[in-house]
Amino acid sequence: MAKKEYLYECDDQDRMIGPLDRAFVHLPPYPIHRATGILTITPDQKIVWQRRARFKDVFPGLLDIHGGNVKYKHEPTEQGRSILYTKSAQEEFAEEVGLAIGEDHFQRILPTYGDYFKVRLPNQNNENKAIYLVRLTFECMQELHNKNIWLKKFWHKIYAKVAFHKKITISTLCRHAIQKDGAKLRHALVQELGRTVGMDRIEFYEVEEYITMSLSEALEYYHQNPNAFADGFYSLFDPERNQAAEAKDYPGIIQQAISTVKSECL
Repeated sequence: MAKKEYLYECDDQDRMIGPLDRAFVHLPPYPIHRATGILTITPDQKIVWQRRARFKDVFPGLLDIHGGNVKYKHEPTEQGRSILYTKSAQEEFAEEVGLAIGEDHFQRILPTYGDYFKVRLPNQNNENKAIYLVRLTFECMQELHNKNIWLKKFWHKIYAKVAFHKKITISTLCRHAIQKDGAKLRHALVQELGRTVGMDRIEFYEVEEYITMSLSEALEYYHQNPNAFADGFYSLFDPERNQAAEAKDYPGIIQQAISTVKSECL
């Protein structure tokens, strides 16, 4: 039986209510919980987007920013709340990107009303989210490029094995696994991944590939293909979907932060 994971349930002002079973995050009444988001910036001011692995039950195969929920560990003091967010962002970055980046290179974006962004997606998800920028050097970009090559080869082998057992083509597998009725294929991917790397290591294989696009390019692509992006993207860049009153300001705040991001070497 999988071990339960708990998050920080909080109110609209980010005051903690208590631990929250992750299983209830996407169920009514969609409790507000703490999360992080990371925009990884390349030396030429583009953003590294990740394609979520196709075995994921939520938004499989879609493009997103890095980040995730803040896992419950202890009840922090008010002074420790910011540290908790930053530590969680570091853990998510290490898990999803795999580059060794120090805490001082996580530049937090502060909205005008406080220190977190409100994500209010009706009948879907409610978060208080801390957003960070991480600037990559050319050396880091080369590491990421090499990892991307490895990831594509790795996933091709996983997909090939599952497709062979299911007697379908790899393209059919990849296309159907991301559909709502693709749960059996996603389960088969999890089982094959578990046999290959170990079930306790699956959390380190939640990214299929990295894609670099500028924010303007990503927004143009989103307007043409809104179903190609996960909620981490549109909760920040589409105020029609994020019902928080402040959401209309988020794209401008983030674009300004990107244009002035610290450029010192990591």
